[in-house]
Amino acid sequence: MQVLTELIKGLKKSGFRLTRARKQILEIIYASVAPLSIVDIIAELSARNLPVNKTTVYREVTFLQNQNVVEGIDLGDGKMRYELRHDGSHHHHHHHLVCLKCRKVECIHFDNCLVEEQRKVSELWNFKIINHSLNFFGFCCACSDR
Repeated sequence: MQVLTELIKGLKKSGFRLTRARKQILEIIYASVAPLSIVDIIAELSARNLPVNKTTVYREVTFLQNQNVVEGIDLGDGKMRYELRHDGSHHHHHHHLVCLKCRKVECIHFDNCLVEEQRKVSELWNFKIINHSLNFFGFCCACSDR
């Protein structure tokens, strides 16, 4: 929860207001174990008795992206999902398992071997890497048994 408090302090320190909707959206994204779509965020806001229209949610998520707090993730189904940005101080960099049948998304973490591979690629191709993404597509245990 301290990470969330730091994010909120950072936004306020930058001179931005923390509206109730903005705070709730940030809390929802922070608490999620997987990236969320706009529809997911709206459903969670409704469950919290804070009905917010779709335009407001898009505007707030875009604002959080512009402040480098949230990043968009494309998991190949045409639906953008959002999660906290991985900058080392908030959440650790991770990757995703995506079920092609039920669309369940799991976050997975690798040990440092991937960091070494990224360094090698950077050196070999003389390419300054600022970020990467790696998603695995297949079938979760529930869907592969069907």
